[in-house]
Order: sequence, then C-alpha cells, then structure tokens
Amino acid sequence: MARALMNGQPLMAFGFFKGMPQVNERYAKILPDRVIQFPSDGNTYICHPPFTFQGQWRHELRHEAESIFWLLFWWAIYALPVGADQSSSIPPEIWVMFQRQDKASRSCLIPDFNEAAVDSLYAPLVTLLRAMAGYISLDHWWAKEEHLRHPEFVHEAFLRLIFNFILEHNGASFMDLPRQAD
Repeated sequence: MARALMNGQPLMAFGFFKGMPQVNERYAKILPDRVIQFPSDGNTYICHPPFTFQGQWRHELRHEAESIFWLLFWWAIYALPVGADQSSSIPPEIWVMFQRQDKASRSCLIPDFNEAAVDSLYAPLVTLLRAMAGYISLDHWWAKEEHLRHPEFVHEAFLRLIFNFILEHNGASFMDLPRQAD
C-alpha cells in the first residue's frame, strides 16, 4: 500500500523529483505517443512541501504505482532461486520495517535499499529497485511542474525503467532462474 494512503495525506518530505528516464529506441518505436506525452528531460525538480498539510487530498493513480513497487520489493526479498541455501534469509531489520503498517518504516527502506535483502543470484534487481524507488521517495502531490503531477507519470517512469532493465539484462542467467516453491 502506498505510504500516503496509510497516512491519509501527502507525504511530507523534502528533496528532488527525478525527471522522466531516457527511452530506448525500441521503446520509442513501440510507444511513440508515450514518448511525446512524457519526454525524457534528465532534470531534477525541487520538492518543498509546507510544514503542515491543509487541503483536500484523495487517492490518485500514482499511488497504485507505489503499490506495484512494494509488491516487486516484497517478491525480490522473498524469492529464493532453486538450490539456494535456505539460510539466506531476509535481514530482520528489513522484514520488520516492511511488515509495519506505518509510512515511516517503509520510507526508511527506500533511499538505502540493502543488497543483503535479496538473494545474491538476484542482486542485479537491486539496481532496478533503487531506480524505481527514486520515483516514489517523494510525493508528486507537491510538484509545481504539471508534468510531474500527471496521474501516469510514475507509471511511465516505471515502465521505462523495467523495459530498459529487461533489454540490458536480456539473456542474463538470473532472468530465467526458477524460484523455489513456497
């Protein structure tokens, strides 16, 4: 669940929003309208919310993107490849923070994702998770730039990051590893 939904209001965090990731040539051929709608800019934008929230807040589509991130995060820390040592377990501090139902715990996991949380055979996924986390670490509710507030902005960023990751790691051994049954 998105942290803002747990909180019932936008996240109150300062920092910099990331611009839209670059597109691969293949992506541009497949989805040219998305490339026009969401141009890659490589810029960063300031996030400076007020110290208190007053206003009308509601669930938005971008919160679903954050939920997708947490689902992928959960899978990555829980997945063990066939033949992996069962003792390679999730570090307790990550498990506790992930299981708690408050936004502060999950927020702590985002900027400094611990590689030890993922089985070493799936280590390349950490790069993808960190890149995706960069798009949900701040609440786009506070963005002054209209394109950052677009309901599909985070989804589009995730789509590009995942597409680029798949192309970059196509044929890598970890991409086809069978996972142990639960």
